[in-house]
Amino acid sequence: MEANTDSTANTGPDLYATIKLLDAIHEAEGRMIDADQALCNSVKRARRAKVTWAEIGHTLGMTRQGAQQRFGMYEHKHAKAN
Repeated sequence: MEANTDSTANTGPDLYATIKLLDAIHEAEGRMIDADQALCNSVKRARRAKVTWAEIGHTLGMTRQGAQQRFGMYEHKHAKAN
């Protein structure tokens, strides 16, 4: 990791504000991870219910191929486990 040589680096009284902002970023990232997991689980359930990749893609505003490329790996992992 490179040392921060930026002369505008936060030090002093603004350090608390910086920490709060970085905490907010960290929390938002956690929510994104949770949301992505929920999306993947929903797609898996839809595929098990025989919903087509075209329908899933349309719902997500992408092509059938895009949906299958994005989520198909989860389907294959499930199939191999059974």
